[in-house]
Amino acid sequence: MRPSSGRQERLKRAIEGTQDGYFHLRTVLILGLGNAADAIEILSIGYILAVYEDKEGALTRAQQSALAAAIFAGMFVGGLLFGLLSDHIGRRASLLYSLLINAVFALLSSISPNIYVLILCRSLAGVGIGGTVPAMFTLCSEHVPVHRRGFYVTIVASYWMVGSVFTAALAWVMLGNPSSHVSWRVFAAVVSLPAFICWFLTYRYVPESAQYYARRRQFSDAEAVVNEIRTINALRQSSDGVPTEGTALLSPYSKNLTPRSASVAIADAIERVDQRPSVAQSYRLLFDPVLRTTTISLLMSWFCLSFGSYGLATWITVLFKRINLSDPFANAFIYAAANLPGNLLSALLMDKWGGRRILFISMLLSAACAAGFAYVSNAAEGQEASVASTALIILLASGFNAFSTSGWNAIDLMSAESFPTDVRTTGMGLLAAGGRSGSVIAQFVNGYLVGPPPHITLLLVITASMMLLGSVSSVLVDDYCGKTLPASVDQMRQEREFELREGKQQSRRDSKERDDNELEEEEEQDDDDDEEEEEEADEDDVLRWSAVITDHFGDAVE
Repeated sequence: MRPSSGRQERLKRAIEGTQDGYFHLRTVLILGLGNAADAIEILSIGYILAVYEDKEGALTRAQQSALAAAIFAGMFVGGLLFGLLSDHIGRRASLLYSLLINAVFALLSSISPNIYVLILCRSLAGVGIGGTVPAMFTLCSEHVPVHRRGFYVTIVASYWMVGSVFTAALAWVMLGNPSSHVSWRVFAAVVSLPAFICWFLTYRYVPESAQYYARRRQFSDAEAVVNEIRTINALRQSSDGVPTEGTALLSPYSKNLTPRSASVAIADAIERVDQRPSVAQSYRLLFDPVLRTTTISLLMSWFCLSFGSYGLATWITVLFKRINLSDPFANAFIYAAANLPGNLLSALLMDKWGGRRILFISMLLSAACAAGFAYVSNAAEGQEASVASTALIILLASGFNAFSTSGWNAIDLMSAESFPTDVRTTGMGLLAAGGRSGSVIAQFVNGYLVGPPPHITLLLVITASMMLLGSVSSVLVDDYCGKTLPASVDQMRQEREFELREGKQQSRRDSKERDDNELEEEEEQDDDDDEEEEEEADEDDVLRWSAVITDHFGDAVE
């Protein structure tokens, strides 16, 4: 049964039509820390790989690739598992479990007795990381005001830069300094701390999404969350600590409602349907005709972006070593710092251009940078890199990272916006799993190509090709920038059918208008033809009478 437009409008105003406030800023910063913790744990293995053999002994190519791929394999499982669970146990609970799993096994990896236990711990930590992504971005997109959703999701995504730069700086100080003598184990223990901190802050300060509660018809819980947001923002806006009038987030009609009436207002705005789809239904709905093109296109973009960006980021320090760059840890820090311009670019343009356009342009420019990187590294292969070639290599590598970062910000937003509420985290989990599969494959491909013997040019050409493919696939995704997120697949289907009916009616109106115009033109043409015939007849009459008169007067003269 389709809800009335009035109910739907009240729901939009009550839950999504909020104004910026302290609650939103605090929530976004905490979720951003979770994204930074993910980045720290994922990228740390690249620095560990660069020094592991010096401390623990030589690794085979298979062991190197397995260690690099372990966390992404775990993320594949975690994305599918927690993406589905998040739609059933809640976004907040899913995020808390995921953060705790990540933190515990990241810490345990620092005391692993051998390479096989280390690979196992990294895989299990990856399960936790894979689970944070769908819950984190779904919580953000459902908590923040709809008109600022692009900006806030970009802020959460930009914390990847914070984690990336922190990890690079920490590795430079702890592992890249010959005089430090710090073991990779200490480094691994330190990088597990942000996940513990984020777990505590999320548990203490981040509530469940009101949209999630409302969709499950837990109206009192939804009302409590909305009132909590209202109270926190009002207290922060008031100088004397007393909530001010007119700061309610429910919408103008509801600021004088009692808790019971506010709950009823939200209840009235929700469609009377089952609470949520089953497990099997959730995945089937993702490939419903109304979502199929979006799901497949986003899967392709996630796969390609993960293959390219994670594949290069994991091996960048080793790659710099292979092409004989001096001080690879310092160069890796510059590479990581290139996240900043990528984040600034996407933050400034996201709400203006939309995620689809930014993703397309970002992946296209990343492909160009990787291709240029391949050309320069091929020219400098087998010799000590000159100052000019070193600078150009670092510039192109940093450009690749900057544009990849803006691409990630765009695809995170597009993914959170492209699925309706009832399957949103399931969809996010599926996309994250598809991305992780690309990351896993990239670790084995790049682990082989990085050598020895190295095949750096081929590695970079493959990377550029994948980014180009992902750029092309992104154009098939609908852009929901600035639009209210749909509540269900049924609602999307009904809206699409309505658009099709409107389109057909408009097409019929246009066709009728064209037919009328053509008929008018034909009538005008017929009138013109009649006028021409009459004019020709008149001319014939004039000529005939002229001839008669001429003959008559001619005879008279004779």
